[in-house]
Amino acid sequence: MVFRNSVILAVFSGISVVLGIIRDRLLAHYVGVGPVLDVYNASFRIPDLILGVFVAFVASSTVVPFISKSIHTENKKELEEKVNSLFFLFVVSMVCILLLVSIFLPYIASFIVPGFTASQIHDYIFYTRLLMLQPLLLGVSALVSSIAQVRHRFILYGAVPLVYTSCIIISIVYRYPTEGVVGIIQGVLIGALLHVCLQSYTLYKEKISIHYSLFSLIHIKEHLRLAVPRSGSIVVSQVRVLFFTAFATSLGAGVLSIYLLAQKISDAIVQTLSQSVSTASLPALSLLYSANDIPNYTKAIKKHGSSLFVIGAIVGVLCFLFSNEIVYLLYGTTGHNQEIAQMFMVLAIGIPFFSLAWYLTYAFSAMKDTRSVLYANIFSTLCAAVICFIAKNIGLGMISIALGVVSVNILSSFLLLVVYKAKGLHLS
Repeated sequence: MVFRNSVILAVFSGISVVLGIIRDRLLAHYVGVGPVLDVYNASFRIPDLILGVFVAFVASSTVVPFISKSIHTENKKELEEKVNSLFFLFVVSMVCILLLVSIFLPYIASFIVPGFTASQIHDYIFYTRLLMLQPLLLGVSALVSSIAQVRHRFILYGAVPLVYTSCIIISIVYRYPTEGVVGIIQGVLIGALLHVCLQSYTLYKEKISIHYSLFSLIHIKEHLRLAVPRSGSIVVSQVRVLFFTAFATSLGAGVLSIYLLAQKISDAIVQTLSQSVSTASLPALSLLYSANDIPNYTKAIKKHGSSLFVIGAIVGVLCFLFSNEIVYLLYGTTGHNQEIAQMFMVLAIGIPFFSLAWYLTYAFSAMKDTRSVLYANIFSTLCAAVICFIAKNIGLGMISIALGVVSVNILSSFLLLVVYKAKGLHLS
């Protein structure tokens, strides 16, 4: 079952990667690697941070273990109460935060993008406010998709993101020439709306009603014990993203876009390798651990984790050796191919470690242990910040960002393995 679902998700993930590359190539072609693309990319940081903080309450890594028992025991009333409790908690909290951040954004913008000019900061504030709807829509979609995962409806789960990316691609080609960056953002929001509408088919299939009367504080308290540490871990990850964004803007115009174009290739590879296996494994791992079947639980982690690392290492070496060719193949001639390739070459070193850390994060979630992931994230993030500044001071320039990212991946995977072993769940 895990293998079949992994293959299904890998296929959709591969298609998603292709669409993502097309999107990024079109951005580089139409918008160009420079100040305008820097502002567009930076405008996603605050919405992504907010989504990252609150999505922990509705993401599969916390929701799947939370609702698995209710679904497998066919306790529909309990399932409806859990889903409604999470839905209303997320929506109300998210709306309040989005409004507050939109109001105070002008006062904090210069700290987030310190290298931007006054004109860039003005555009950054406007674009960020427009994008505030995105985390609300994608968060609701994430909650609904968790039910689809437990029911092993991975075709719908994997297909919906393709619609989202396709909307952005269409907006770049047809809206940017006349509307500018605002036209692209319109495509982002339309894609997010379609994302939640299509995922809502799961609610219809499960005959789950959404009504405030089904809200339950008991279920919220139960879920918070798992979600709060997970949320803390995501907060740390998003703060790290903000740090890299601010750090890149301080290195000069275009550096942020160069870094993100290189990172997106690396992330796409890891997504193809790890996300499909991790997502498909989570329901099975949650059931094994809840049934106290530790031998099979450990066996599954050893099998999938070691496979991901070995495959990631092979892919990482190939990416390191052929970085120039890969960048040219994916992005064509951007005027900054050499810089993107250099950045990608360093990021390729972290691919096997990133793949392993991703999978182990899901393994800890299946154990309902999100604190260990939080502590590993905090430590690796602090080390990454130190490494970035040291690398910059010794004259490595924009490569210092890539070194920071690689250090996060290596340290996170190592620390999670150490904690896993400390729990007596040996992989050897």
